[in-house]
Amino acid sequence: MSLFMYKVLNGYILDEQIIHLFVYLEDSRPHNTRASTSHDLVVVKCRTMFGRKSIEIFSAIKWNALHASLKSCKTIPAFKNLYLKLYPP
Repeated sequence: MSLFMYKVLNGYILDEQIIHLFVYLEDSRPHNTRASTSHDLVVVKCRTMFGRKSIEIFSAIKWNALHASLKSCKTIPAFKNLYLKLYPP
């Protein structure tokens, strides 16, 4: 899921229906906060378990839980290598 999100947010997956599901915090608020510089995504509130398991909410939660250095990787191989170092199988 993390690699999928990396590809979506860095322009490797160009499907418009998927891209519009995710919004960065810094794009959703007019003022600067500490959270807006962390490359986190907006997590839409949902009342049901069915909604919480949707790709929009589940992926945003997983992305926000990643280490900041992973979110700022420049290439897919760098992302994969760092991910395996931080979260060994």
